[in-house]
Amino acid sequence: MTVVIEIQTIPLKAPANEELKTTAWGKLPLFNNKNRLLSGRWKVPLIALPIHHDESLAIISTYPTVLFIVFVFVREKKIVYFFFFQYEKAELYYRLVNAQDSEDQSNAPLSPSFRDLYNYPPQVR
Repeated sequence: MTVVIEIQTIPLKAPANEELKTTAWGKLPLFNNKNRLLSGRWKVPLIALPIHHDESLAIISTYPTVLFIVFVFVREKKIVYFFFFQYEKAELYYRLVNAQDSEDQSNAPLSPSFRDLYNYPPQVR
C-alpha cells in the first residue's frame, strides 16, 4: 500500500485570493512485502508534474525532481513544517512509527540537521 501526496504552493507575495498550485508529488510506501509497516525514517523524491500515481516506486524514482527539499513532521496531532532549501534533487523526509514504539520516537529530535538519518525505502532504490 502506498500514499500519493501532492505538494501545493503559492507565491509568498500572492494576492489573498490566489489558489494553490500543485508543483510536485511523491509516492510513499507504507508497508513492506510482508505487509509490515515500514517503521523508520524515510525519504522519497518529490517528482515534477504530471502525476503518475499508478507507476511502480522503482519507475517513479527515475523521474525528474523539483529543486527544493521539504521536511514535514507530525507531532501530537499537529503538523510542524521545517523548510530547508538546497540546489539538489527535492525529497520528502518522513517518519513512520508503530504505536508500540511511539514513546521512544517522541523523544527523537525533529530537525533538518538530522537528514543523514533518513534512508530511501527498500522499494524506491
